[in-house]
Amino acid sequence: MNNLIIRVLALGITLILFLTSCSSDPSLQQYFVDSQEKQGFITTTIPKSILGLDVSQMSDKSQEAYNSIDKVNLLYYPIDKQNTAAFEKENAQLNAILKSMILKL
Repeated sequence: MNNLIIRVLALGITLILFLTSCSSDPSLQQYFVDSQEKQGFITTTIPKSILGLDVSQMSDKSQEAYNSIDKVNLLYYPIDKQNTAAFEKENAQLNAILKSMILKL
């Protein structure tokens, strides 16, 4: 259960950091928007305080960004025995998007 929470939080943080894109390539923001309505996906909103980040360790710019948000929108796809193939497909698509974003850095 803790592993699932960590994975969900990691995805949420990743989504926050990379929600903007000016490229014609598939973006994380577009994936998030498109997937919200897909069957099997679950969306929720959590307060940023649940992330437990130590703001005192952040740079001024990071603190400013952190203080500008009130909540974190999460999108997740729970895996079970019946949807393993669909999960793997979504995972591959998401990994491709993240990999292309890293290459642009």
